[in-house]
Amino acid sequence: MPSRFTVLPLVFAFTALISSDLQADDAGIEFFEKKIRPVLVAHCYECHAAGAKKIEGELLLDSRGGTRKGGEGGAAVVPGKLDESLLITAIRYDDEALQMPPSGKLPAEVIADFEEWVKRGAPDPREGTTEKQETASWDEILKQRSDWWSLHPVKKPALPNVTRAEWSENAIDRFLLTKMEEAGLEPAGEVDPRRLARRLSLVLTGLPPSREQTEELVQETAANGGRFSRGAVERLVDDLLKSPRFGERWARHWMDVVRFSETHGNEWNYEVHHAWRYRDYLIRAFNEDLPYDQFVREHIAGDLLETPRWNAT
Repeated sequence: MPSRFTVLPLVFAFTALISSDLQADDAGIEFFEKKIRPVLVAHCYECHAAGAKKIEGELLLDSRGGTRKGGEGGAAVVPGKLDESLLITAIRYDDEALQMPPSGKLPAEVIADFEEWVKRGAPDPREGTTEKQETASWDEILKQRSDWWSLHPVKKPALPNVTRAEWSENAIDRFLLTKMEEAGLEPAGEVDPRRLARRLSLVLTGLPPSREQTEELVQETAANGGRFSRGAVERLVDDLLKSPRFGERWARHWMDVVRFSETHGNEWNYEVHHAWRYRDYLIRAFNEDLPYDQFVREHIAGDLLETPRWNAT
């Protein structure tokens, strides 16, 4: 019976063999993505892809299965066998009846890349079929991703024209009113001061306003002829923003985003020690009106900041 000391070298040797194969596969896939796929997309997909208007010769070159199966003439690619791979014959222009692409012979270095690819076993990660616009090359993929709307520079849009411009007190009101007019809706009338105080307090702190806060807004409104005093409303908002309850209320939304929990939540539900420190950090950040860019830096690279914000308590 072999001992564990004789078995272990075999295990290590087998592991090393697998690791070597995986590295070879990675190198082959990288070669395909950089050298082969872009050429196939640029010169072959127009006639030999699932998205082509007409598939010539029943040959699909937009998937690994398609290249292996081939078309009317046989397999387009036979891994490791150049002479049996019709794709190589076609791009070499060895056969007058089979010359691809028909627009002209590819450069010698490109043909050499295809030959090297087949010699390597024609590594190909493509499963199923792909549309031409999806995978021209890694550069093309990155270009498409960088064109995503959220990555565009922020621009100040022009304010929309509205029929009741006097109702709008700021730019946001203009955009809201535009959508309301499109839907045939009218703005609601002004709310009474007690209800406004309650709404502001519940939104900002999660708690009802104090009697003093409510009465001050009521009296200011009455003194202003029944219309809200901008100064009184702003003072109430500032008062609520200064409350420690503001950070406690709004930090909860961020904790929901990052799925904060003080326990693991599985069947054992073990406690996450010191999780409260992160909770308190969030509350302080909101209450101190920490700029968002600084907030993100502290999350991603807090241990690398030259002047970190230390919590004295």
